[in-house]
Amino acid sequence: MDIKQTTLDEVVGIYKPQWRYLVAAELNYPIAKGTFRIGESVYGHDTGHVNVAELIVCYSQLGYAMLLEANE
Repeated sequence: MDIKQTTLDEVVGIYKPQWRYLVAAELNYPIAKGTFRIGESVYGHDTGHVNVAELIVCYSQLGYAMLLEANE
């Protein structure tokens, strides 16, 4: 099932706009899948690939969305 947009907005709303990576997610408990949009790197030099800081933010946003949705 798709995670509601209101849930996604609540999760990413606490981040600065350039760190709001999660744009869509689905939950088939206990598995969650997310769609992320990462623009220009805001962490250090642009290396052309995802860095660990961005990966952690993506994982955190998906995890928070999953927990909020599962709690409802």
